[in-house]
Amino acid sequence: MKSLLRNKNQAGITLIEIIVSISILAIIALALESNILTTVRNHKTIQVISALNNLAIGKLEEYGAVNPQDMDSSSHDSTETGLTVSYLSGFTFTRVTDVTQNADDTRTVIVTVTSNHPAYVRSVTLDTVYVRW
Repeated sequence: MKSLLRNKNQAGITLIEIIVSISILAIIALALESNILTTVRNHKTIQVISALNNLAIGKLEEYGAVNPQDMDSSSHDSTETGLTVSYLSGFTFTRVTDVTQNADDTRTVIVTVTSNHPAYVRSVTLDTVYVRW
């Protein structure tokens, strides 16, 4: 029985100490893995929302160079599919543009961009009013 007990002069660690250490490390690793996965998902969501906004703003900027009197719904309403951005591979977007002539002869342009990725279904709608130059 005496040989089973640890002597004060003996160096090293026991099997139980190793098992406890590995268990603690495993619990810490699982917690970190969960945080890392959440961070990666959030980063991808932010990239998708950024792409949606960039595609919508880009279309509104195109209309900023057009005289509002030259905008009519028959020639400027559009649906564009299969749009991509360089920083998101595997993602496509659909952009729908609607131009409405208002009673005061201004034009309201509404741009809606939607992500076509099944895991990141998001949509952004931006609108603005263009007045005569």
